[in-house]
Amino acid sequence: MNWFCDLSGLNCLDLQRAVSDIQLQLNVTLAFLGLLIAFVIIFGIVSKWLTSRKQATTPSLSKLDRMGWRNQPEPALQKSHWWSDYWQGISTEFFGAVVTTVLLGLGVLIFEQYQDIQNRKAELILQMGSDERVWAIEAVRQLDVEGWLSDGALNNAILWNADLTNADLRLADLTNANLYGVNFTNARSNNANFMNAYLDAANFTNADLDDANFTNADLLFANFTNAYLDAANFMNANLRLADFNETIILPDGTNWTPDTDMARFTDPTHPNFWNPCVEVSPAPWYCE
Repeated sequence: MNWFCDLSGLNCLDLQRAVSDIQLQLNVTLAFLGLLIAFVIIFGIVSKWLTSRKQATTPSLSKLDRMGWRNQPEPALQKSHWWSDYWQGISTEFFGAVVTTVLLGLGVLIFEQYQDIQNRKAELILQMGSDERVWAIEAVRQLDVEGWLSDGALNNAILWNADLTNADLRLADLTNANLYGVNFTNARSNNANFMNAYLDAANFTNADLDDANFTNADLLFANFTNAYLDAANFMNANLRLADFNETIILPDGTNWTPDTDMARFTDPTHPNFWNPCVEVSPAPWYCE
């Protein structure tokens, strides 16, 4: 199915889910097709048997000659088995038409289910971007239940100024997402993926961000007051003018101080660069 999704541009996970959602209809349809195929086969066998039986009881030409029928009409021969040929043709055409109709119907049904899934996902992502906390948190919950919080559905999502206070964003994949001004206060975002995300002015006050991935993220003016950043990855992230305080737990497990050089967590060329993929054992998930 992957090759079909690549060619069509469809989301394979959602397509598989659409097929799964109509599994009952698929089973009933396949059973019906099975019965139809069995009927056509049995009908063909019976028709052939009747034809051969009729031919066996029809006098041959030599026998008709001996009986003086040479110059007479040959009713037994002229009476072809038209009814057998007719019904065989009808059954073949009918079978082909039914199979084509059923397959087209299944295709339409799967596509409609796929569209419903896509629409629901889009609605929940839009709701997650709400500045009304209750609405946004409920959207996060439903996205998590559906498996869309961590499967890449939120990649490139636009969630400007969303209020995700107290949100459970564990394992969330927000790669390339536009998260300008999002309020992550008290959010559980450990193991979340913020790679390449736009997080200017985001508020991570009291947020749990251990093992989070901020590779190449833009965190200009971000607020990390009291945040827990143990084993977080900030490689090539932009932390200019970001707000830190002494209670913050940095990626290496130490507390931030006014003398802390944050470049050692962001710049791979820094002489004292702290690389979580080397320093942390076992290596965090983002090192794979």
